[in-house]
Amino acid sequence: MIMKIRLTLALILVPVAAALSYAAALHLQFKDMDPAPGNVDFFWPGLAAGIAFELLVLVPLFFILRRWGRTSPGVFMAAGFALWALLSFTVYAALMPLTQALQTTVPTMLFGAVMVFVFAALVVRRTPA
Repeated sequence: MIMKIRLTLALILVPVAAALSYAAALHLQFKDMDPAPGNVDFFWPGLAAGIAFELLVLVPLFFILRRWGRTSPGVFMAAGFALWALLSFTVYAALMPLTQALQTTVPTMLFGAVMVFVFAALVVRRTPA
C-alpha cells in the first residue's frame, strides 16, 4: 500500500519538479531578451517532457531494476541519468549538427537530474540483502 502511495506521489511531483526546473533554467537563460518570455511559456513544455520521460523511461526502469534485484537509489539514479543523457542527445542530434546537439544537451542535464533524483527519492528503496 505504501509503495502505491509513493509511486502515485512521484507520478504527480516528478513532472511538476521537472517543469519548474526547466522554466527556471530557461528563464535565467533568456532573462535579457526583449521582450522576455513569461515563466508559463517554459512551464508547459517542461511538464510534457517530464510526464513523457517518467512514464516511458523512469517507471519501466524502476520495475526492471526491481525485478533484477538491483533496487538501490544509486543504481537507479545512474541508469536514469544515463538514459536521459542518451535520449536527449539522440533527439537533438536528429535535429541539428552534432556539435550543436552536444552544446544543447549539456544545459538539459540539470532538468534530467531533477527528474531522476525526485523519482528515486520518492520511490526507490534499497533492497535488503
